[in-house]
Amino acid sequence: MGPAFQVIGQLFKAIDPDSFRRYEAIWEALAQRGGLGNIQSSNWQVFSTIALVHELTVGPHMDDGDLGDGWAAMFVRGVFSGGDLVVPALGMKFPYKQGDLVFMRSSELEHYIDKWEGCRTGAVMFTKVTTVEKLHEEIKKMLEQMKDEEAAAEAKKEEVAAEAKKEDVAAEAKQEDVVPSAKAKDEEAATPFATGAKEEDAIADVHTREAKRKSSPDESPSTMTRRLRSRTIVYTSKS
Repeated sequence: MGPAFQVIGQLFKAIDPDSFRRYEAIWEALAQRGGLGNIQSSNWQVFSTIALVHELTVGPHMDDGDLGDGWAAMFVRGVFSGGDLVVPALGMKFPYKQGDLVFMRSSELEHYIDKWEGCRTGAVMFTKVTTVEKLHEEIKKMLEQMKDEEAAAEAKKEEVAAEAKKEDVAAEAKQEDVVPSAKAKDEEAATPFATGAKEEDAIADVHTREAKRKSSPDESPSTMTRRLRSRTIVYTSKS
């Protein structure tokens, strides 16, 4: 039954989220009071009672004992023909075959299953009014707890979103700082060091040293070469 509860619970929540939350609180209250939680086969299981109806014909009726303003879920299995779901108040007859799932206000709408032939087993899930009356305070507390948990989860979600937004803003600001700096470095790298006035100064300095060498008889050619080479190395190392 686990897979069936899984599908039924998800569809129930999609159809009526508020009612699903109420039924969920009832189930949790029952599970805490007794051992009902020990037979839970799915986290989506929220109906307190399951009735299996095997080859049983029931006339027009309303399930007065079911929770008012609530829902019953029904599905059927077997090999049969006929067996449509009839709702006189609506003047309608619904095909009801294996694989069909029906949600209805069982305590408010008169209904019955039309004649059928073959082998047929129905499953009906519902929650009784008496169950809710006995667990009124527990259910109230459970609903309040669920509400608080949902509020806390929403607040946490907003906090995470705000933190993520803050990190994005910081990353964008950092990127804006990096881009101009990188651009400046690129421009500096693209500009030759030995250009303009710096190059002219360097050439003039070489000529000055050459003139001094000629006026200094004690300076050998090797000394001049070392000086020029030293100056050249310093000069080119900055380019």
